[in-house]
Amino acid sequence: MSSLASFTTSPEMQPLEDYCFIPRAKEIYKMEYYWGLSRGELELESALNRITVRTDVKKLLEEEQYALIPTQDTLQILYDLHDCNQERAHDDRRVFTEVLPIGEYTYHLVPTSTSSPPIQFADCFNPSSKSTEFLIRSSVHPALVIAATYPMFNRFPYLVVTGG
Repeated sequence: MSSLASFTTSPEMQPLEDYCFIPRAKEIYKMEYYWGLSRGELELESALNRITVRTDVKKLLEEEQYALIPTQDTLQILYDLHDCNQERAHDDRRVFTEVLPIGEYTYHLVPTSTSSPPIQFADCFNPSSKSTEFLIRSSVHPALVIAATYPMFNRFPYLVVTGG
């Protein structure tokens, strides 16, 4: 994973912290159903919903100034799983980790507004590089990322990322 920090602080000086993607309580049972799980089966305190980021990036995620978005290809797989399980009997649903196995996935870290602060990428070849979007590889599971962040899609409709 790339080192990330806000533009105002040296990336090398930022400590790392875990950020946990927790779905909203009222959505958990629905998510479990669409992901092929039984009620109460989703473990919220697992490594599948944690990512290690710099302290200031964690704050930007908590304040919803930035969002982590899976690639378009991964989002399509999640949408297809939702549609598939919606039509199937309880015992015939597909489990999300069978469709998207546990492993590393690519995400876009994108600002949610034009007023979101820029993030500096610690790059030894170009230490002053700035960007409004980054690609990140992480073992955080895309289903849990989407479960925790999809309410932002209504408020920030341009969060849909194009490309695979």
